[in-house]
Amino acid sequence: MNGQIRFIHQLLLSYLLIIIVALGIFGLLTSRSIKQFHIQQNITGLETEAHLAASQIAPLLTTPHSGTIDMLCKKLGRNITTRITVILSDGTVVGDSVAEIGSMDNHGDRPEIAAALAGQIDSAIRYSQTLRHRMLYVAVPLGDNRSPKAVVRAALPLTALDREISSIYWWLAGSGLLVVLLAALLGFFIYKRILRPLEAMRQGAQRFSAGELN
Repeated sequence: MNGQIRFIHQLLLSYLLIIIVALGIFGLLTSRSIKQFHIQQNITGLETEAHLAASQIAPLLTTPHSGTIDMLCKKLGRNITTRITVILSDGTVVGDSVAEIGSMDNHGDRPEIAAALAGQIDSAIRYSQTLRHRMLYVAVPLGDNRSPKAVVRAALPLTALDREISSIYWWLAGSGLLVVLLAALLGFFIYKRILRPLEAMRQGAQRFSAGELN
C-alpha cells in the first residue's frame, strides 16, 4: 500500500514537472517571437521615416557641407522622436537631428552604413556612445543604389521597447505561475480522490488482519 502511495506521489510530481518545463519552453519561445516581432515593426517604421527624410535631403546634396542638411535634420528632429543622421559616401556626418556634427567621428565603419553605401538597406542594434543607451538603426542609400552619394540613417532608442518587452515577460511569468498553481491544486484534488479509497482499503486490511471479519 505504501508503495502505491509513493507511486502516486511520484506520478503527481512528474505531472507538475512536465507542466513547468512545458510552460518554460513555451514562455521562452513566445518571448523571443514577440521581441522579434516588435523589433521588425520598428525597423519597418524607421525605414519609412528614413525614406521620407531622404526625399527632403536629396536636393541639398549639391552643397553637402553648407550646413543646410544639418539644419533640416534638426528641424525634422523637433517633429519626430526618431533620430535622423546623414552620412556622405566617405563616412563624413553632415547632418544629425540630435548631436552636433562637429563632435561626431567618421561613420564609414558602421556596419549599416557600409551596407547602405553598397546599395542595401540594413539595420543594426548597438550601444550609442553619443546618447549613452542602446539604439536601433536603419540605414538607406541616398541616390543611385549602385553608387549612393550619401546615407540617411534613422534611429530609435530601445529603452521604450525594452520596457514593453519586459512587461510582456512579467505577464508571461505571472500567467505561467498561475497555471502551475492551478495545476498543483488540480493534482492535489486528484491525489485526495485517489488516496481516500486507498486509505480506506488500508484500514480495512488492518481490521481484517486483526480479526474484524465483519
